[in-house]
Amino acid sequence: MPPPLAEELHLTPLGSEDYWAVGAQVRTRVLGYVEVRVVASDKRSSWVRARAVSVEGEQEVLLSDKLIDALEVEPVKPGKGLWRFSGEEGLRASVEPELWS
Repeated sequence: MPPPLAEELHLTPLGSEDYWAVGAQVRTRVLGYVEVRVVASDKRSSWVRARAVSVEGEQEVLLSDKLIDALEVEPVKPGKGLWRFSGEEGLRASVEPELWS
């Protein structure tokens, strides 16, 4: 989660942890747990409890593969932004990213 979003949500860092991402070690601020869901124009996923961490310099909200699975989202063609909810046959287009800086 980008730091400006964490601030807007009034999430206070509880500590820090190092993560490995793309072959580099990244220091994160642990923010605790949040409830998230996917909202489309005609459907919503169930609420899912997720661990929130913040990375300095990150501008987008990033989801782990395990969170994507828990939200019952199936990326079909991620490079083209196409996905669906589990069990659907049709494809959905991703929305434009919301950047936080």
